[in-house]
Amino acid sequence: MAKINPFAELNAEDMSVLVEKYDGKIDPKQLEAIKEKTFCKAGLERKKSFSSIKVIRIAIAAAAVFVVVLSAVITLSVIRNKPKTAAPTTVVPSSSVSDTNPLITAISKGDDKLIGSLLENSVFVNEDVLNYAMKYRNLLSYRSISNITKAVKEKFGMTGLDPLVENAVLGNSAEVVRLLQSKESLGSLNDKIAYFFSAAFCSGDTLRLFNEKGIEIGTTDTNGDTIYEIAKKYGNTENQKYALNMGMQN
Repeated sequence: MAKINPFAELNAEDMSVLVEKYDGKIDPKQLEAIKEKTFCKAGLERKKSFSSIKVIRIAIAAAAVFVVVLSAVITLSVIRNKPKTAAPTTVVPSSSVSDTNPLITAISKGDDKLIGSLLENSVFVNEDVLNYAMKYRNLLSYRSISNITKAVKEKFGMTGLDPLVENAVLGNSAEVVRLLQSKESLGSLNDKIAYFFSAAFCSGDTLRLFNEKGIEIGTTDTNGDTIYEIAKKYGNTENQKYALNMGMQN
């Protein structure tokens, strides 16, 4: 009958304890075999332990990377959706404008000289041209817009513009004063447009009423010009003096 090895089914940890306890009492060959088996099993278990630790570390690292990426995505989303204060910009007509009216083309290019020449031929004048000029007024001189408005007024008897804007554009100071006196307060876009055109073509009385009824003296147009700069550009010395008297810098 084969001799049963009492240590055969023991795990490495138990065998290590027995080896230390019975080192001097076991047959040297059997002891050597037990030690070898103990070390082999211990080595195997260490390998398994190392593999487990490695898997855990990889999982932790992957989780950390996921958290970092998720945080970056959330931060980027917050930055993209954060409200921004819009800086003043110049409005430019879309390149897809397909109108064949040469006046529209001249307006889209901001070509004041060409506009002046085309206005001599009334066939090109219509309400669409005026609406387009007002929409992209930052591209044109106030003089060109005024001339377009006059041409439309002469051809059709009306412009379709807000009455205050129309009279300011045409330089009708008395009518602008009358309309302003009927208003309790100002502040709409049309009010501001009329304010800037009044600086170019109307009297100082109009600017005074605009300011008294709510338009800030330092309000600027789509090109960033104040009423002083507008008045100076169009040679309106009365409004230049008014602006300076109101504390605007030369």
